[in-house]
Amino acid sequence: MSSFAADFGHWYPFLTGHKNFGRALKNVAKGLCMSWEEIKQVRPDARMMVSDTHEYWHPLDDGAKDHAEFMNQRRFLTHDLYGGRIGDDYPMRPYLLDMGFTDLDLEWFREHAADLVGVDYYPHSEHQLRSNPRGVIETPTGRLADETAEKQFGFAKLVKQYFDHFRRPIVLAETGAPGDDERKLWWLEESVRGIRQVREEGVPVVGIVWWGAIDQVDWDSNLRRRNNNINPTGLWELKWNGGKLERVPTRALDAYRRYIQMPIAESVGEGTEPLAPIAPP
Repeated sequence: MSSFAADFGHWYPFLTGHKNFGRALKNVAKGLCMSWEEIKQVRPDARMMVSDTHEYWHPLDDGAKDHAEFMNQRRFLTHDLYGGRIGDDYPMRPYLLDMGFTDLDLEWFREHAADLVGVDYYPHSEHQLRSNPRGVIETPTGRLADETAEKQFGFAKLVKQYFDHFRRPIVLAETGAPGDDERKLWWLEESVRGIRQVREEGVPVVGIVWWGAIDQVDWDSNLRRRNNNINPTGLWELKWNGGKLERVPTRALDAYRRYIQMPIAESVGEGTEPLAPIAPP
């Protein structure tokens, strides 16, 4: 949300630039931590999961390497912030201070740390960056094009990077593939296969959520225009019938139901423990 509203300028308040992004990031992360404290007063046994992007940037030429390295560091920033993981030696601490954070802000987050890590991973979550004078990203060394990566690491390899960084249980909190039933089934099977693989290797991925449950509307314009376009992303399709929208189950829904009804070791593989928080290194 911070990126869409105060970096890309897509949503209200329609701002851009890293200082506006920093202001939004601080407010959102602080709101999460304060809400979490209120929830714990009522349910001390509750677990908090915050979902954020699970991405990687692949540089295709020398001109893209610096920006790819920066983005591959920044991808951890939100989770590190609300998780209270930013100390004096944190690599992006100078970036945070330049965005408007203070030492007192970062100390506050260390004293109000949250819990589980949620990651979003879609077919478009891996980027490739290449030098292009017409590219949308402006860097000190020139413009870059940002495209969906043709050669990808895949969920299993990336989630190991996230686990090595956070040492926390992880939820695949958003995933899905727009398209017809065959594409959705392919992506669901790929996701489950990746989770099984990493759990057998000791990475505690503790859940998977398909997003969204029903087809989305106007996400092709990032909700910036009201066109009433149905985007085929859901386990239930939206279809017009006599001027009314109906929800129609897909074959991907049947497959998803089968997985969530299985015993956990059968559905996502062995290596299901421990589910308790793992202490940071």
